[in-house]
Amino acid sequence: MPLRDELDRLRFDLHTALEGESVWQACVKMLDRCLHYHSCSLLIGIENFQAAEARHHVVAGDYFNYGSAKSVSVSESFLRRHPRVKLYTYREVLETDPEAPRRRQEKEVTLSAWDHFVHLVYWNGQAPDALFSVRRTAAQGDFSVSERKFLGRLHADLGAALHRLRKLRGERSQQAVVQQFLANLPLPVLFLDERRKLSFATQEAYELCVLWNHGPAQARALNPRTSFRLPAQIVAACRQLIEPPATGSATSQEIRVDHPTVAGMSATISRRTPERGPSSCITLVVTFCRSQPENRERDARPDALRWLNLLTPSERQVARLVAGGEKNQDVARQLGKSLRTVEFQLNVIYRKFGIQSRSQLTRLLA
Repeated sequence: MPLRDELDRLRFDLHTALEGESVWQACVKMLDRCLHYHSCSLLIGIENFQAAEARHHVVAGDYFNYGSAKSVSVSESFLRRHPRVKLYTYREVLETDPEAPRRRQEKEVTLSAWDHFVHLVYWNGQAPDALFSVRRTAAQGDFSVSERKFLGRLHADLGAALHRLRKLRGERSQQAVVQQFLANLPLPVLFLDERRKLSFATQEAYELCVLWNHGPAQARALNPRTSFRLPAQIVAACRQLIEPPATGSATSQEIRVDHPTVAGMSATISRRTPERGPSSCITLVVTFCRSQPENRERDARPDALRWLNLLTPSERQVARLVAGGEKNQDVARQLGKSLRTVEFQLNVIYRKFGIQSRSQLTRLLA
């Protein structure tokens, strides 16, 4: 493959990479194709001239002191004097900072086998945030004008990739926080993709799934997450929502299925397609419902949800049943718990709510 075409392919890989390792591998391959060098490093998350994350590569058979390569102390004085500099060499550091070799020797203990470097720097305000280092031996010589020009283009490409990674990490972090919050809400809801693969579920949805599949007595001994399996009735409803009917009529958007043996236990499966078009994604939302005899359990009001959020999923089940008028013995039987466990959890609920009686609990939740 011609060099130009290969570099275009590697630049495409760099511009489409979605995680740090892919960005790093694309950079190393570009160096391997275009430069003679001894080693290279990518430092990310630099604070006080020390990187939180570092990747290193050394040409086969050579030596490099990895332990020292997370520090930018050799260039610290230069970077303080030249804020926002994008590219500089070790020669430029030596011209303005004669103490740099001493700091290098203190840092490395045993000098590594490089004598020249080019650093590509990325800034967050007045402080360096990331740095890409390419090093050479004395025999390989200093970097030529054309090589520095190539590294200047790499600076722009790598900068765009690092910006994308920071944005993706921020989005993933926010998504993780939101999912963690939603998972603890007192709502028995789960989300599936169009292949019926689980995307997200609250703890209560996990517990009701295992209860649906195994019944109260057996569910008590199972871990809801590791024992998760989509009930057969829900699988059939999902298939019906996704697959077009043979008659050619419009596909249903929602189906309700009842548990075959447990009275009052059901699930509503909704088909959601937020965006229209050939590449739109289908999401299936499964909402469980477990009503109590004589309809004594009502849907929780918004202010009741605020109280329920203070409880664990298991405590919520107890609180709802007790607020619905069930006696402790009946709660224990329905949930597959011992009477002692129900009494203990009810006392915990009272302490969390700052109340002392069943009637007060009913007023808060009913």
